[in-house]
Amino acid sequence: MAKVKQGVWQQASSTKSHDSKRDESYTIFVKVPTPEQQRQWLGQYRAAAIELEKQRWHELRALTEEQALRISDTLLSIPVANRRRKTSGLVEQQAVFQRARKS
Repeated sequence: MAKVKQGVWQQASSTKSHDSKRDESYTIFVKVPTPEQQRQWLGQYRAAAIELEKQRWHELRALTEEQALRISDTLLSIPVANRRRKTSGLVEQQAVFQRARKS
């Protein structure tokens, strides 16, 4: 495994082969963050999560009873598939894959 230098652009290549007739290759460049950049990102992410949670609770506390009932009614009126599955879907999935392989 190649050693990754942090803070610099790294080249990553891949070749995908879905069938023997066609190969697809691509190259991407990724800038690997330094440990300091990772700590900064993590701190920013945590701070945002805390603020978003405060905002969520603020909005919930500000809801009137009427608004809460309207929102609940809307959520409860969403149709739900009430039928029981007869198969796992594996056979149907394999048929889709077979058709894709032929095209």
